[in-house]
Amino acid sequence: PSGLFDNNTLVTNLGGTFAGCTGLTGSIPAGLFDNNTLVTDFEITFMRCTGLTGSIPSGLFDNNTLVTNFERTFSGCTGLTGIPSGLFDYTPSVTDFDSTFGNAIGVTSAVPTLWISHPGAAHAGCFFNVTSASNYGLIPVGWK
Repeated sequence: PSGLFDNNTLVTNLGGTFAGCTGLTGSIPAGLFDNNTLVTDFEITFMRCTGLTGSIPSGLFDNNTLVTNFERTFSGCTGLTGIPSGLFDYTPSVTDFDSTFGNAIGVTSAVPTLWISHPGAAHAGCFFNVTSASNYGLIPVGWK
């Protein structure tokens, strides 16, 4: 539900929080992580949550400016259809985008141009098999 983490203001690691929760259905609530400003790690947070649908909410990580790791965060989320272009605009310290959206095969929106905004981050397979993304042809080979 929205507000789930509102009182967890000192948490620094949300890695693996919902990993593999195939029964988690619907969309991710807007503002879910707004009060978690100290988080540095979202590794595998939603990995293989195949019941998640729709678009990731815009601004989901806007208040998480200290994050360094998004490895496999949405990997295998086959029901997701959209990724907002500015999803990572306020995460300048990210060093790892490896497989962040790997096998998120339902995505049809354009994917964020992380190769431009975060060129130094690890990125192997960041958009692996996201071939239905509207800008898939523009994704550099190393990011696929």
